[in-house]
Formats: sequence, structure tokens, C-alpha cells
Amino acid sequence: TDARTKFWKAASVQAGSATLKEGSPFRFIADSGIKATEHHEGALLEQIDLNTWVSMSIQRAVDKVQSRLQDGLAFLATVGSTAP
Repeated sequence: TDARTKFWKAASVQAGSATLKEGSPFRFIADSGIKATEHHEGALLEQIDLNTWVSMSIQRAVDKVQSRLQDGLAFLATVGSTAP
């Protein structure tokens, strides 16, 4: 919750992202949103609304984090089931 408080009290999304721990899932998601706003260019991407583009990018980042967490839990379950 401390990370959430610092993030939302920051002056900008970039400043909020800088308050998050380097390498954390929250920082990864915030940075993905920032990158999406910086790379909304090109004929095909301009046909997609910026808000939709950023939302899609953030959702992909969240999905990636969730997938990594699930892989870790599957690994722990396997180790736990074989432990004496």
C-alpha cells in the first residue's frame, strides 16, 4: 500500500513509476503504460485510440505478471509435493 500511495501522489506517471521498486511487477506495469504512450505512432496504430492502445498494453503487462506468478506457484506445488 505504501507503493500505491507514493505512486498516486506523484506529479506524473513517470514520477510515480520512479517511486516503485526497480524490477517489481508494479514498476513493470507502470513502465509498460508509459512506453505505450511513447510508441503510439504509425498508420496502423493511429487507427487505434490512444486510451485503447495504452489499456491493451497495460493488460498485456498484467497478464505477463500473472503468468509468471502462476508458473512460480506451479513450481512450488511440484517441489512441495515431492518434499519428504
